[in-house]
Amino acid sequence: LGYGAFNQVRADIERLPALGARIIQVEIGPRDVFPAPDVTDLAPLDATKALLDRAHAAGVSVDLLISPHYFPAWMLEQVPELRKRRRGFIQFCIHHPASRELLVRYIRTLITVIKDPPALHSICLSNEPINFEEPCPFAEQAWQTWLRARHGTVEAFNKAHGTNFRSFDLVSLPDPWNPPADRALWLDFVRFNQEQFAGWHRMLAEAVHAVAPGVPVHAKVMTNDLTGWNDPADGVDATLFARIGEINGNDSS
Repeated sequence: LGYGAFNQVRADIERLPALGARIIQVEIGPRDVFPAPDVTDLAPLDATKALLDRAHAAGVSVDLLISPHYFPAWMLEQVPELRKRRRGFIQFCIHHPASRELLVRYIRTLITVIKDPPALHSICLSNEPINFEEPCPFAEQAWQTWLRARHGTVEAFNKAHGTNFRSFDLVSLPDPWNPPADRALWLDFVRFNQEQFAGWHRMLAEAVHAVAPGVPVHAKVMTNDLTGWNDPADGVDATLFARIGEINGNDSS
């Protein structure tokens, strides 16, 4: 959506309309706002608001990418359980309560400052999102809850999968880095993973709308996720993502 994301487009805002460009994207991340434990730096927020004011004066709209993948390194050190093997830009456990709390706090802090300038076109929740993560205890608990909702009883699950589990609590969350031979179990995992990742984005969207109900949100998914060329275990389902925001599109050239 738009041009830019980096420094040059910020410097060129006033020149863009003459070039036929009326919308840009810039980004900010949680590590900018929370540079250290118990520290909130408002300077990047004030700079973003000043940029929005310049854009409005120039007749340019701004889509703000909130870049959750710019995660504070200090929190990864403080909570080592957040370190999980993952694909893509996001390199922290999205299921862990500590990462979720920080992201919601970041969004509310950010949106409170920048929600009013008329140049704000929309909020981009993530860039090229992928949810391919080794199992963690929080995801496994969600997985077993999901299996109960999907299959109803462990007997129905066993019949569908040809297994003999005595409880859903004994059904381990599959590791996408080492897929199970049970293809039915793998299909269950793929759908669970898609719904979890859509739910994570919905959490971000709700944090935006809790402060700025009228600001549109979206996620910049990759073209592969819309064409079927992606790995299904990447966790992106176009239909589920379309239900989260007010704008649909993709990251493509």
